[in-house]
Amino acid sequence: MKAFNTVFVLKLIKRKKHPSDFVLWKPAKPGEPSWDSPWGKGRPGWHIECSAMSKKFLGESFDLHHGGIDLMFPHHENEIAQSEAANGCQFSTCWVHNEFLNFGNEKMSKSLGNVVTIRKFVEEFGGEILRHMLASVHYRSKMDWSEDVIRRALDETERLHTFALEVKGFEQGDHEAALSELEGYIPKMKEELANDFNIPTATLAFYSFMKTINREYQGKKPSAKALSVIKETVEFFTLATGLIHADAQAVLGKVNAAKGKLSGQAGKLDAAAIEQLIKDRAEARASKNWGRADEIRDQFKAAGIVLKDNPDGTVSWSYE
Repeated sequence: MKAFNTVFVLKLIKRKKHPSDFVLWKPAKPGEPSWDSPWGKGRPGWHIECSAMSKKFLGESFDLHHGGIDLMFPHHENEIAQSEAANGCQFSTCWVHNEFLNFGNEKMSKSLGNVVTIRKFVEEFGGEILRHMLASVHYRSKMDWSEDVIRRALDETERLHTFALEVKGFEQGDHEAALSELEGYIPKMKEELANDFNIPTATLAFYSFMKTINREYQGKKPSAKALSVIKETVEFFTLATGLIHADAQAVLGKVNAAKGKLSGQAGKLDAAAIEQLIKDRAEARASKNWGRADEIRDQFKAAGIVLKDNPDGTVSWSYE
């Protein structure tokens, strides 16, 4: 209430008993939609629609209510007031308010005409990339939308899914190292996620796990115990954050196609053509048709594409 100045209060006083009062039913105005009610012709106030939808689909009380930080006051405060007065119980147990997504120095909004739609982005780059971008900052922190952010998300998505493929190709052996360290990563990630859904710091913990694996198990066959801990940790991170997709190879294909678009190389070979050439290369090598294999190698080189043969027999590709 300290935000209300005297002039504002004086303007409101004729229609309100208290400066913090808000409209439940707006009186009809000429040319506007209106309905009959016990209080005269009018329409629902701005805040009523959310209380009505919440009650219909979620019930009188529920656990989690989300919204932008700009809706905290007055919208959410008024939702609470009218819902709890009408239903006689707590409206929502927990409130989560996200910060703005900025485009340049402005927030991204329809009114400013600087919106990049989710559908358009997913069609161009894939949902996995968007998920990584949004999860790269805490939900209560502002995020700047730029090509650099997209490139970082592509690099990190590639890093995670390349690692997932490597783990998938691990064979059991008897090597065992840093086991107690490895067993500590799931509790660490749980701790970060329990701290206000802090996905960025949980992801940093997973990157530390990846470094440990690369340091201790590169080119070695982990013991049954170590392999179990490694796969359990990858599975936990995957389920908890959604940042690793089950079909890692497909995601890597999307990443490389997106990088090609950003670098202007997409027109040389599309993802489908690349995958077909990879199959042709495998067939040529299997039949010892070295001439054809060399020809395909030269095509990839001309397009700026690098192939990597993975331990599980699959082949991944990326732009130089």
